[in-house]
Amino acid sequence: MRAEKRGTERAVLSVGLLESAVQADAFVRAIDLFVDRLGDLTKLGFSQPAERQKEKGGAPAYSHQVLLKCYLYGYYYGVRSSRRLARQCRINIEMMWLLEGLQPEYHTIADFRKNYPEGLKKVFTAFNDFLNQQGLFGKETIGVDGVKIRAQNSRKNNYNEDKVSRHQEYNEKKTKEYLKEIEELDQQDAAQEDSQQKNETRKAQIQKALDALKKSKDKYDNLATQLTEAQKTAQTQISTTDPDSRALPEHMKTVSVGYNIQTGVDDKYCLIAHFEVTNIKDTNALGQFACDTATALGTTLEQAMTLLADAGYHCGEELAFCAQNNLITYVAPVQGHTTREEGFRKEDFKYDAPTNTYTCPAAQTLSTNGTWYDRKNRNGQIINSFLRYIAAKEICQACSMATQCLGNCDPKRCKKGRSIERSEYEEYVEANRLRVEQNRDIYRRRQAIVEHPFGTIKRGWGYTYTLLKRIPKVTGEFSLIYTAYNMRRSVSIRSFTRLMTALKSWNLNLEWVEKAQFFLFSLLDALCSLLLPKQYSIGFFRTGFCLAKTWR
Repeated sequence: MRAEKRGTERAVLSVGLLESAVQADAFVRAIDLFVDRLGDLTKLGFSQPAERQKEKGGAPAYSHQVLLKCYLYGYYYGVRSSRRLARQCRINIEMMWLLEGLQPEYHTIADFRKNYPEGLKKVFTAFNDFLNQQGLFGKETIGVDGVKIRAQNSRKNNYNEDKVSRHQEYNEKKTKEYLKEIEELDQQDAAQEDSQQKNETRKAQIQKALDALKKSKDKYDNLATQLTEAQKTAQTQISTTDPDSRALPEHMKTVSVGYNIQTGVDDKYCLIAHFEVTNIKDTNALGQFACDTATALGTTLEQAMTLLADAGYHCGEELAFCAQNNLITYVAPVQGHTTREEGFRKEDFKYDAPTNTYTCPAAQTLSTNGTWYDRKNRNGQIINSFLRYIAAKEICQACSMATQCLGNCDPKRCKKGRSIERSEYEEYVEANRLRVEQNRDIYRRRQAIVEHPFGTIKRGWGYTYTLLKRIPKVTGEFSLIYTAYNMRRSVSIRSFTRLMTALKSWNLNLEWVEKAQFFLFSLLDALCSLLLPKQYSIGFFRTGFCLAKTWR
């Protein structure tokens, strides 16, 4: 009979060191060293665990270091459920070594992540301080993109005005139908006594349906009231399970209820420099976030940085804001919705800045009366302002190119000549378009830079949804995710041995951590926008806080 290798008898006493069970180059050792080098976590916003009174009994509280190590290890290896983490503390040798045999329950683990979102954000920034001291941030080019993450809120529990109106109309229609049917049954009872029992049964069914419709009516009337209040703050939808989540468009015209995590990635090693949890689309998110990312990297206004973003971020106001803050944008241009399929387009007209006029292909001049017009969206909010440049009607009617220029309009019946609109941000939009067209190779770097983290986090680790609700708590969760990602990248960039050596000599720069936090700035921005006149706005430039005239 062939000899086979046999293990140790389970009933036999064996002695072994936990230290020897963990390999010398296991990454769990880097996590342990990093948290130990953070020192006192109360400096990062974690409150001191309360001492238990002796007369009340009970075990002492777990230290924040223990729970932070547990979470960093879990997120690094794709385990983020508090129950699964609690189980890992009992069966995983590396986790036993990391926590020195401690076995916190799932509720204790879950409460730590839920209660300290700001502290976890500072832990992310603290590791970035280590990366910065190691020179792993290039600080020359950053890529910005948003990743859609599903929230703990189904599409069924997300409502907009159209959805609420449809349900209200349905409830009203069905109520009228049931009431009419009851009236018909009453008439039948008076004419035919033998069918009275059958009609009474049907009436009972209808009454039950009417009671359900009454509850539905009260529900949607309440939702309509909430929507009316939300619209006062420019919100067009509400969610009932996670109030901060919103229905956001994804690829292939699909929509899911979740969050849009704005992410700024440094070009040198594809490390995440900054992130922000939002519930809006990308259109108006570029300017301030890009400045925050540049500030998080420790740069100042004097240092120009290259900014790469896709077409979802194309917005004249945001491009102007970036230019004001010395950020050189390469944002994919977007064609206007009114682009002509035939005839002369806006690009065929040449703008002359000194005279503030346009020249058409027939060498005629289009001038403006100097009046600024507001362009609004369907909610009545002003998108931007523009000047209108118009050619004289007589010139267009006599022009040989009139048919080609005016499109389907009969030149002889035209009430005015050809007009061109120029946005207040036109020069920034045009400058960005020319940069992209002339430097295609630079823009192509965008996808390689900013999609790298998303591929690892969503495809590799499976983090396509959030476990927590509300923006602050989701921010804490993604602080752990992005810290784990940067840790994994740092191992790939540096060898494990060099990483451990660097961590041993690293001292946390609390000033760096504090400067990279924007909670106070966001609060001041919201406050000042309410107090200042409309012609002013608060801008947080990379050199600090200052008051600036709006572009309008």
